[in-house]
Amino acid sequence: MIASLLPAPAVTAELFRDPPGPHGLFPEEEGVVAGAVEGRRREFASVRICARRALGGLGLAPGPLLPGAGGAPRWPKGVVGSMTHCRGYRAAAVALDTDLLAIGCDAEPNAPLPSPGTLDLVSLPQERAWLREFTARRPDVAWDRLLFSAKESVYKTWFPLTGRPLDFDEAVITPDPLAGTFRAELLVDGPVVDGIRITAFDGRWRTGNGLVVTAIGLRPVRPAPAGPDAVSVRPLTSDRPLTTASGRAHPDRPVRAGGRRGCSIRRPEDMMRDDPYDADLGHAFPKGLAHILRYPPLQLAGTDDESGEPHIVRGID
Repeated sequence: MIASLLPAPAVTAELFRDPPGPHGLFPEEEGVVAGAVEGRRREFASVRICARRALGGLGLAPGPLLPGAGGAPRWPKGVVGSMTHCRGYRAAAVALDTDLLAIGCDAEPNAPLPSPGTLDLVSLPQERAWLREFTARRPDVAWDRLLFSAKESVYKTWFPLTGRPLDFDEAVITPDPLAGTFRAELLVDGPVVDGIRITAFDGRWRTGNGLVVTAIGLRPVRPAPAGPDAVSVRPLTSDRPLTTASGRAHPDRPVRAGGRRGCSIRRPEDMMRDDPYDADLGHAFPKGLAHILRYPPLQLAGTDDESGEPHIVRGID
C-alpha cells in the first residue's frame, strides 16, 4: 500500500502480520523496549524489520534503529525515512537525503474516531466542513481518521526539518476524494530549505485492507522563477501534478505555538512512569500529534485484544 503513495526515490517495505519467532532486535533496541508488554515488543520489532528491508533496498547493511529527538528514528547518515504501525499493518519508507528532503507516513484503521470530542480536538472548522460533505459522498472512507492520519504524516515530515512540535491547529488539511491526494497548508512559518520557505506539504492517501494510509515524500525545493510571471513554489510529492487547490484559511482563534487549544494533558513524566508502551519515545514532544489522544481526559475506546492497549495512537517510530 505504502509504495503507491510515494515518489520513485523512496524505498518501502510493509507487513500485514508480525513474523513468528524471536523479535530479531539488536541489543541496543532490546534495551529500548525492555519494560514493554509483548504486543509492543512485536510491534517495535516488526516495523524495524520493514525499515531494515527498505534500507537494504538502498544498499545499506542492517543496524540498530533507535529513537532520537522527539522519538523519531535515528536513520543512518544520508537517509531520511518514516515508520508507521497499527493493528494489522507495519510499514517503513526511506530515501537518500539527496533525493527527498523528508518522508512522513501513517496508517490507521479505516474506522471513525472514537468520539466527537476527539474530532473537535484534532480538526479545524474548515476541515469539519469538508468532512461532512465527503462523508455523505463517500461513506466507505473514515474521513475523520484520514484527517488524523494526514496530520500524523505532516508531523513526521515537519519534525525532522524543524526539530519543533507542530500542533493540530497549525496545519489545515484538504484532501481530494477523487485523486487520492491531500494538501497541508501550514498556518505557522514553515522550514526554510535552500533559502526557500516551505508553506505547504502535498501528500497522497488510499484505503484498503481495512486501513487508511497517508504519506508525504518531500522532494528538494526547486528555485522560484524570476520575473513578473513568477509563481510561488511548492514542494512536489509525485511526478504527477496534484489536482487539489485550496485557499489558506486561518483558525477561528489565535494560533499558539505548541499550544493544545486549552486541552489538559498529563505531564510527560507521568506518561513515562505510567505507560511502558511509550517509554521508548522519551516524550520529548508531549504536545506533538502522536500523544494527545492516548491519555486521559479523553479515555479512548477500543483496545488491543492481547495487550489491552489503545491503538488509535502510536509514536512516530
